[in-house]
Amino acid sequence: MKIDIINLIAKASQHIIICRPTNMEPQGFGSGCIIQYKESRFLLLVAHVTDYDGLATCIETGLPAKDLQTPLYSVGSMCYFDTYTVSQHIKEIEIKKFEDLNLNFDETLDLTFCELKEEFPLLQPEWDFGPYQIESGPKFI
Repeated sequence: MKIDIINLIAKASQHIIICRPTNMEPQGFGSGCIIQYKESRFLLLVAHVTDYDGLATCIETGLPAKDLQTPLYSVGSMCYFDTYTVSQHIKEIEIKKFEDLNLNFDETLDLTFCELKEEFPLLQPEWDFGPYQIESGPKFI
């Protein structure tokens, strides 16, 4: 059985648009993927695409444009992983509250995710690259 890896990659990639929530004006672009884990679906992508205050992370649905606008699905809040430096003697310290840890922020890992709580259509439009065609159809999870 021959696997069409180019169509597989195109249909598994989700186009991400970072927008101003007030008017949905695009501010940035990226890509990610949706995975199924047990009974839940998650959007996975890199944090440097989405980590901007006051902007919304949206998935381009692939549905036909309405009033010259691309239909988007706003995913809501994204989750980020941060790393901190912790004292070597942390086991010896009685911690009363989180602030007592005296953590020093190192960095935000370049990974972000969110759970997609509802189902919505995700379509791959046909793309013509001349010698190669991406077939239209549903996106892959």
